[in-house]
Amino acid sequence: MDLAALPHVEIVYDLRDYPWTCFEDESVDEVYGSHVLEHLDFRKSMSEIYRILKPKGFFYAVVPYYTKSTAFSNPCHIHFFTWKTFDHIDPSTEYGAAFCQEFPFRFKIVAKRFEFDSNRVFRLIRVGQFANARPAIYEKYLAYTFPANSIKVILRKMDSGDI
Repeated sequence: MDLAALPHVEIVYDLRDYPWTCFEDESVDEVYGSHVLEHLDFRKSMSEIYRILKPKGFFYAVVPYYTKSTAFSNPCHIHFFTWKTFDHIDPSTEYGAAFCQEFPFRFKIVAKRFEFDSNRVFRLIRVGQFANARPAIYEKYLAYTFPANSIKVILRKMDSGDI
């Protein structure tokens, strides 16, 4: 799927047009989105992903990390992501327990990790290992000095029996 009719694109669709009429309710097992969510309205997009996923379906996302300069240099980006952004839609997290009622959907965070450049210095000092082991410390003290490229997250659709 893409906005442009490029080779190998099966569905040409503008995801900024809600609802996503090209998909039926609970019609897909998995959704993959690499560097897409930052271009879309988060609440509307996550609501549509929830709607089209089958029960217990998975959403695999890669989003730019907010301290990376490219997150802000693209004028088409309308949303920015921190370590805790997706916590708001998982009721088992601290933020999710407090804010989940604001969203008409629920996801369980299955996995989440920072992704870094294959920069030799970053590898030598093990920035990625540290950031993923201690994300709160990394985000508070090191995120601007050693910015991650992106956050990879795997979410599982929750139903009323999971909550």
